[in-house]
Amino acid sequence: MHGYDVVSCFTQNKPTFGRAKFSAVHKDARYRFANKENFNAFKANPEAYVPQFGGYGACGVSVDHEIL
Repeated sequence: MHGYDVVSCFTQNKPTFGRAKFSAVHKDARYRFANKENFNAFKANPEAYVPQFGGYGACGVSVDHEIL
């Protein structure tokens, strides 16, 4: 996610840049969060926030292009 907070996309309807002090690793990918609340939400249920299709968009999956 290039340093953006994946939880903020759901809670604020916009991407927010994450901070290094609120970071977590999930399935070999590092995620950053804007605040402790978003960090805790991710830790409680990471699958609700990680990009679908392994980081590929639905259209990109059909042509094998990553959109991250």
